[in-house]
Amino acid sequence: MRPSRRFSGLVRALSAEFIPRPANQQALVTEQLQIPKGVLTTAIWPGEVYDTGTNPNYPNGFWDAANPTRLTATVSGFYVPTAWLDWSSGVGTYRYAQFTVNGALAWGSDIKGTVSGGPRSTSSQLLVGIQRFMSAGEYFELDLEQDSGGNLGCVAYFGIMRIP
Repeated sequence: MRPSRRFSGLVRALSAEFIPRPANQQALVTEQLQIPKGVLTTAIWPGEVYDTGTNPNYPNGFWDAANPTRLTATVSGFYVPTAWLDWSSGVGTYRYAQFTVNGALAWGSDIKGTVSGGPRSTSSQLLVGIQRFMSAGEYFELDLEQDSGGNLGCVAYFGIMRIP
């Protein structure tokens, strides 16, 4: 039995026209923050852990020292923000985090963790935003708040991923 030439030719034609999807673009920033009691505080990031969002219009990528609170969309597309927070121990009733887009609360992108009675060991929160379309130049920020009675430490990781 002879192999079919039509089938092998079809495979070659399909593979020649296959165009791979672009790789995900991502950035991650982290910092040990001091969050004051009862004040919604926008996190300031001193630098990046990694950033693969560079392009000719945004040579610094998603994070830029000129706007250290932001992770900025470098091209129009779908993006998902993430944050992981490790709060220091302290009293109080809540730890709060929210994503904003261009300074306004992003729908479905906030979390309030409750603290029940007395001093508490460290607590962690994971916040994952809803995938949303962003135009180049729009940006995410991370705001934090707590009510421990004074400043409270928080190790925070804030990331953004562009979905190809």
